[in-house]
Amino acid sequence: MTFGPEPIAAGQESTKCVVKRLANPASMHVGTVHNVLGPGSHHLIVYRVNDTVERPTPFACKPFSDTLDLTKGSTLMISQKKDDALVLPEGVAYTLGAGQMVRLEMHYINPGATPIMAQATSTFIPIEDAKFKDEADFLFIGTPDVQLAAGESKTFGPMHTKLPAVYDDVTFFAITGHEHQFGTNVLVSTAMSRTDPGTPVYDVKNWLWSEPATVQGNFKLPKGGGFNFSCS
Repeated sequence: MTFGPEPIAAGQESTKCVVKRLANPASMHVGTVHNVLGPGSHHLIVYRVNDTVERPTPFACKPFSDTLDLTKGSTLMISQKKDDALVLPEGVAYTLGAGQMVRLEMHYINPGATPIMAQATSTFIPIEDAKFKDEADFLFIGTPDVQLAAGESKTFGPMHTKLPAVYDDVTFFAITGHEHQFGTNVLVSTAMSRTDPGTPVYDVKNWLWSEPATVQGNFKLPKGGGFNFSCS
């Protein structure tokens, strides 16, 4: 599935979406999602959605809004790296219905003095039905409430997000951090509370906001616990 190419004027920043129908004639179990972002792309969010009408021409949309509204669909992947492949563990996959509707949400910016063309692709690679064992899903935790004075350096957190008991037996297979251009680090631990030092699950040396590493793992939360995260 493709977004664009969409012209971006010099100095322009915006978020636009397309909604398209995949051509799969029957339901499929997707084991890999591979995103490639072109010039000007800050990040790409891939959703499976409940829309019934395609909107192939890029249209203005509110960033991140539907990551929190499960009535409209669910997030499959967020990419900030230019070439980003999410490879699920063996036997784990997203189940997509026949002719699944998908939305690509592109946040782009052109800080240069000349126009550029923004584009992206998202490729869905299925596994054999006989190899499917467990359903994958996506959990998004964060805060937009970050304010910095001019010239200030600061670490926010740890902030604690307690998860419902349904997550006690869930296995987490990968984790990544997301910040914008002034971000210098993201740290995440599983913990019972904000004051609990917990167990680190995301601590990347020389972390880069523009190419945030995805750490593969195989961990669970403590019973009744959640995640502590800090942003610098």
